[in-house]
Amino acid sequence: MNTQALTLKKYQAEALNTLEAFLQASTAGDGSEPSANLALAYADALAAQQRRVSGNPGDGGEAPYRDSFAKAEGARAAVPHVCLRIPTGGGKTILGAHAIGRIARTLGPQQLWGQRPVVLWLTPTDMIREQTLDALQQPGHPYALALGEHFGTDVTVLELEQFAGLSPEDWGHKTVVLVATIQAFRVKSTQLRQVYSYDDALPRHFKRLAQAAPQAMTGLELLTAADVNRYEGDPLTDVDIGQPKASLANLLFVLRPAIIVDEAHNAQTDTSFKTLARFNPACIIELTATPLPETNVLHRVSAWELKQADMIKLPVVLVHHQGDWQAVVRDARLQRDKLEALARMEPQHIRPIMLLQAQDISGTVTPEALKKHLVEVERIPADQIAIATGKIKELANVNLMAADCLIRYVITVEALKEGWDCPFAYILCSLQSVRSGKDVEQLLGRVLRMPYAKRRVSEELNRAWAFVVSPDFQAEALALRDKMVASMGFDALEAAQAVLPATEPLFNDPGLPLFNQTQTRPTDLVITLPASLDISKVPLPEAARLVQHGEHVQVICRDDVKPDEAAAMVAALPKAHQERVKREIDDHNAMVTMLQAPSTRRLPFAPLPQLVIDLDGSWQLVESETLANLAGFSLLGEPVTGLAAYNPQDYARMATLDTSARQKIEIELASTQLALDGVSTSITETDLIGRLAEEVRTEYTVPGELDGYLARVLLHLRRDAGHTLTGLVRHQHELARAISTDIAIRIANARKKGFGVAMSLDMFSEPAMKEGMTDGFRHEFRFNPDYYPARPPYYDGSVKFKKHYYPLINDLRDGGEEWECAVAIEGLAPVKQWVRNVERDRLNSFWLPTSSDYFYPDFVCELTDGRKLVVEYKGGHLIDGPDATEKARIGERWAATSQNGSCIFVQVSKADPLKRSLEKQLLDALG
Repeated sequence: MNTQALTLKKYQAEALNTLEAFLQASTAGDGSEPSANLALAYADALAAQQRRVSGNPGDGGEAPYRDSFAKAEGARAAVPHVCLRIPTGGGKTILGAHAIGRIARTLGPQQLWGQRPVVLWLTPTDMIREQTLDALQQPGHPYALALGEHFGTDVTVLELEQFAGLSPEDWGHKTVVLVATIQAFRVKSTQLRQVYSYDDALPRHFKRLAQAAPQAMTGLELLTAADVNRYEGDPLTDVDIGQPKASLANLLFVLRPAIIVDEAHNAQTDTSFKTLARFNPACIIELTATPLPETNVLHRVSAWELKQADMIKLPVVLVHHQGDWQAVVRDARLQRDKLEALARMEPQHIRPIMLLQAQDISGTVTPEALKKHLVEVERIPADQIAIATGKIKELANVNLMAADCLIRYVITVEALKEGWDCPFAYILCSLQSVRSGKDVEQLLGRVLRMPYAKRRVSEELNRAWAFVVSPDFQAEALALRDKMVASMGFDALEAAQAVLPATEPLFNDPGLPLFNQTQTRPTDLVITLPASLDISKVPLPEAARLVQHGEHVQVICRDDVKPDEAAAMVAALPKAHQERVKREIDDHNAMVTMLQAPSTRRLPFAPLPQLVIDLDGSWQLVESETLANLAGFSLLGEPVTGLAAYNPQDYARMATLDTSARQKIEIELASTQLALDGVSTSITETDLIGRLAEEVRTEYTVPGELDGYLARVLLHLRRDAGHTLTGLVRHQHELARAISTDIAIRIANARKKGFGVAMSLDMFSEPAMKEGMTDGFRHEFRFNPDYYPARPPYYDGSVKFKKHYYPLINDLRDGGEEWECAVAIEGLAPVKQWVRNVERDRLNSFWLPTSSDYFYPDFVCELTDGRKLVVEYKGGHLIDGPDATEKARIGERWAATSQNGSCIFVQVSKADPLKRSLEKQLLDALG
């Protein structure tokens, strides 16, 4: 098995964990208030991501859960309906494949299909349907492996025409994934689609399902006069009118599939919702880069996270030419050759490919003309060039990733086929205007994907390149960034910092200068205004200069524009120009911030020592596992006295079927539940222990010890709580969740005890230069210039923080108390650079241990004298709380034991008992 393909990136695992936690929470309770459960589960899921639900627009919160689906005709209320927002290049399909297992684990106990779900996977186009179907069916493909990881070989992936060929015995025993386009179902009249028609192959399915789950047979579309007597000898006659129709749509309605909607922003119409309602879904999971405003965005991944996970190439270096198209093609070709020379030094095979967007038949540079130019003028061998248009398909059956493939240039006009994916594509050379050209964003998406999802050795191979013909860089850059926001899932600030200019000339030598570094710096901000405007009445930025160009005047700024200067200038302009000029200034400032950030300039941030403890002559990092071990943690150390969280709910209900005097089947639902826990099972206790161990295992659990603990749990539940082995097997997943809760409580208690032990022992900041160390510490934290786990909405406030190590700033509300603290830090002369520390990311943020979790101080600063300052801000209502006291205690221990006082910790507040300003508190800490 290709286990490499099953390794999820951190952001992918987080998205799936958020989805699973939400689905699990949505099923909590007795089911009497499902809508309230959904709303609470959604709010809790957002809170776990440091997002806040609010019913007040404009206060920085997000809208509460909206049950938009329930408004559709025939829709069931309180169906979990959420979106995972993944930008272009983030791997939406692999997430969807893994999500099926999470859905089965959480919703399975309530559904007819149990742990073998029925899934309806809807795509926006037939091309994407074919590609998704092929990938899910292909053994060894990452999508197929994702399904196999959860369900083994009991998986059937099929298309619409194959669905009726399934056996009635498959339901609940096989995971069935039906891949189709939403257009196949989306009609106003059910008479217009075959899936809503009677199918002779389906009555056997309904017969079996009516026996197994008669309560699911209500609400079906019934046969009408239009469905009977269709031809001579038709088995359906007038007496069948009013009976459930044996159609594919009705079968799905009974089975209640989990629905995955790819590119879901294309399916947010009343007709689409009505269509989905006809399938009576168990849940609807949307996957898209650009959700519509009313969507429940459960988890959002930023483009910056994709870059930091090595999924995409950023920034995009935009090279614009004011000359002819031949010059653009020439320089793009030279850059491609340069990248190929660099690629030869990479450990994995990379053959950089250039996508050339030719003009259509109304232009002069058609695909054929462009190919002729490449061959005759650029002297490129014809076998390195392929044309891929609607009529010419020279890429058919070509594996561009193969080492023996020769293709280096792909010529197209509009979009390449949907789903076309080749991470070797590095350069987009567009001979159409970005502003007016079609499909530029789709083609740009093709050059963003990173080869092998792994950062390259050469920095230039971590970037994408776009060459365009245009007299106006500013306009082309804005247009490209707009398309990234509108169609590719970028945040506006991310897009502004993702497209950078290349200074002209791109090459310093007219020959083939393969190894000259392409420089990037802030290009001038050029604001074009009509010459008829009285510019003397417009207050210009201090460093601006004016250039007259016939009917236009240009305001040119080299550096960033101060907020007050920008506001004054925009306010003085006629309204027709205000919005455009404001956007141009904001866009330019974001780019300048990106280029001037210390991390962008590859300046290091001083390492910080971490707390260690001397155990038997070895320094151990003080983390959860260390603290638990200090307390002598063992799952067998305490008796099993009860599992308060284990409260199994039986979702199976009984009903009776009988025939009425009119010879029609009638269903009567019973008020009692089906009693099966007393029936013997072939599953042994050893089998159950093995299954539970797979679900509850953590980094703290030792395999043999875990088995012993689980045996004690089962003994307690059977002997003392009266549960049967069959009952425990039937509710295995609920039991596993209760056991996981019990283990977590035991670990938390041990950690708290171990923390007390650690505080009484010699816990200290590790000294530098230990045992041959020449730079830093054995146990240290370093901020990675390439990775900052910020998530949108990013800070975009009135004060520009030029000392912040990264160009983006996480979770800092303009005008808030922590913002005031950041302003104070920025203004301190001794502060060289600082970072807004991100919570709950142990790999990429600085942390200190506490008795219950990890403490992530708000700000980490490097001082000009080499010392490190760590700042925690506390609001007045929290300053005297036990949490603040413990954090101050551990922070002060870390600072006090640092070598030669190289580390400083301070907890500041506007509610300072000494009435000092934030600046004064910080300066007092510095000494």
